[in-house]
Amino acid sequence: KEAECLGFVQGISSHDNWAAITDDAKKTTRALDSESRAQFYEAIYENHADSDMAALVYSAARPGLKARIAHYLNSSEKRA
Repeated sequence: KEAECLGFVQGISSHDNWAAITDDAKKTTRALDSESRAQFYEAIYENHADSDMAALVYSAARPGLKARIAHYLNSSEKRA
């Protein structure tokens, strides 16, 4: 819930809705830089829970996380 309040997630959903949510997320990846977009696609096409966490850690460890988040949030506000 805290991540939702901070704007890091848009909502919490059951596994049954993941396909539709993933399809919607693919449409919004235009706001991501090319490396982040590639990591996003790699993460959603993987079907392994352990690799999901590894991808998250790898993405967060890349320098510039704060700037990437700010850019994403700024881009999201412009689309809304």
